[in-house]
Amino acid sequence: MALLIALVPALTWGLMATITTKLGGTAGQQTLGTSWARSFSAWACTCCTSCRTA
Repeated sequence: MALLIALVPALTWGLMATITTKLGGTAGQQTLGTSWARSFSAWACTCCTSCRTA
């Protein structure tokens, strides 16, 4: 299970260029949008794991 969870970022990072191209926008908008999304998902994962260990 841990291996599958470890593969998720690699797979989604590979699909990111395809998805952002389909959605449109400038390169700067795409970079900013994916940065915000990654930051939010990292924050959400941190909150979920800290709740489990507490």
